[in-house]
Amino acid sequence: MFNGAIGLCKGIGGGARGRLLRQIMADIYGRKILCLLLLEEATSLGAAIAGGIGTGIFKDFRVAEKLVKIVKVHSPRPSAQKRYEKLYPIFKNAYKALLPIYEQIASLK
Repeated sequence: MFNGAIGLCKGIGGGARGRLLRQIMADIYGRKILCLLLLEEATSLGAAIAGGIGTGIFKDFRVAEKLVKIVKVHSPRPSAQKRYEKLYPIFKNAYKALLPIYEQIASLK
């Protein structure tokens, strides 16, 4: 769902449509989350750019910076970040405790 360089992440795909989810991601990761105009089409655009590079239409992948429009930026909120840091160990413990149940569910196929 997210890709990006250090400090910035670009949200793509259906999950990136939700404003609240993008803000939560910014808070958890401590990075700015960029909301792109084309969320679901990002993979297709990437394939088109790769094809354009292969055929010589584009010089390199930096063309993506010109083609991708950013419509919203979510910045991390320090108070929320601190809260998520406190909750993370609880999340990890809950996940580990639920692993046997996940395995039981998977075996029901």
